[in-house]
Amino acid sequence: MRRSSLFRTLPLLAGLSWGQSPSWQEAAPMNTARSETRAVVIDDKFYVVAGFNSAGLQLQSLEVYNPVTNTWTTRAPAPRGMDHHMMAAHGGKLYVLKYDSIYVYDPSANSWSARPDSSGQTRNDGTAVTVGDYIYVLGGGPLPIQRYHPPTRRWETRASLQTSRGHVNAVAMNGKIWVLGGRSGSAAFRTVEIYDPATNQVSPGPSMDSVRSGHAAEAIGGKIVVAGGEAPGSPSWRLTHSVEIYDTAAGQWSLLTPPPLGLHGVASAVWNGRFYLLGGATVAASPINTNRVFYLQIGPASALRRPHPSYERSPTAPFLQNRDGRVVLPWNGGHYGLNGRFQTLVSTVPGD
Repeated sequence: MRRSSLFRTLPLLAGLSWGQSPSWQEAAPMNTARSETRAVVIDDKFYVVAGFNSAGLQLQSLEVYNPVTNTWTTRAPAPRGMDHHMMAAHGGKLYVLKYDSIYVYDPSANSWSARPDSSGQTRNDGTAVTVGDYIYVLGGGPLPIQRYHPPTRRWETRASLQTSRGHVNAVAMNGKIWVLGGRSGSAAFRTVEIYDPATNQVSPGPSMDSVRSGHAAEAIGGKIVVAGGEAPGSPSWRLTHSVEIYDTAAGQWSLLTPPPLGLHGVASAVWNGRFYLLGGATVAASPINTNRVFYLQIGPASALRRPHPSYERSPTAPFLQNRDGRVVLPWNGGHYGLNGRFQTLVSTVPGD
């Protein structure tokens, strides 16, 4: 296996206060085996919608996972079947973007609404990331980055990635968007690009060890985790089974224990220090899917807290940020409200 000065194999998370020798655990399975879908976290629940079933047919169903009770529930189905769609959370709602349509799910009402997409782009198999007030859409072909402002429903065209990427994934880290892997035609990539929304500039990032497309990626506490996916092989595509973690402080990629199954088209989520893999296909270039759910305890688990209504927005304070725009701030003597995909600030006031 290729190694660079930015890569090492770690059997333990040595030197970190995040626990040691993590091993994969299994959670309750989804009701339906599916692949080529995404997951977002809203108020400590995982939302997984649509994708392919194991017959290669498009699903409409929406499943919601409660990691506290380890249970799944079925909610209102999406307005149409879809796969390779893009998903992000904004303002407590789920946004699904596919071709020239936007579908919005309101968890409080258990209802969907459709919005016209005036972006002028027909996009598929890209990725969506929320930073601040905007949903950024990246990849899915030789298309420029675009951002969508849900309150005004306005689109803006931004810079372009240096490489055309489909089957791509991205995470938000410290206000920047890391675009990881993906593929174009018969070529797949290990390369990384970093987009800075503040300057509208794209720069190269530290390449992963493995080529990946259709993979999982999440940011958690100053680290980026990527898992699974597929890569060109002979005579066809092959699964990428490994898991890599990038430490932004150390500037280095490391290997973690691979999950029990090789997966591509797999959804992922972060909650309470755990990195989750949800479903996915177990055979390369195929919708032979699983409904199994695995997780790896990467970060420290914290006491579960409820969002404090007084801290819904704080635009001037320093923050950590993940895919759906959640933020966390120091509170009450340095404690952090680590709450999965940080959407609202989290109070650590006892009993609050």
